[in-house]
Amino acid sequence: LTQDVVVSRHQRLLVSGPEVEYLFGREEVLIPASALVNGYAGHFEPAPRFVTYHQVLLPHHDAVRIPDAALESLYIGRMRRDKTLLTSSALSDLPRALLPEHHRAGYQVLRSFEAITLAEARAA
Repeated sequence: LTQDVVVSRHQRLLVSGPEVEYLFGREEVLIPASALVNGYAGHFEPAPRFVTYHQVLLPHHDAVRIPDAALESLYIGRMRRDKTLLTSSALSDLPRALLPEHHRAGYQVLRSFEAITLAEARAA
């Protein structure tokens, strides 16, 4: 990785390690990017007026792994079953039959105070 990865504040990152297993009893957990803003793990980037945002939609809700990071793929649940929701989304031009149905991922999503606890445990 030769440059920083800039993600939305709502993007969730998949984190693993011995501290995760010890504190949460799971191999991996999801943390919203906004919870990682602490001056070390992440910081807020000034937002430009217009942004081109890319998201990866996979057949199964999973993580996209890049060197030193794993990002949650787009989770659409069972959106294809809800015609009103689908037509008001950016996916409205796609045929409903081609959209996947996502069941809940097995990853625990940490709340802000849990993410802070994990960051402190890693820093210790």
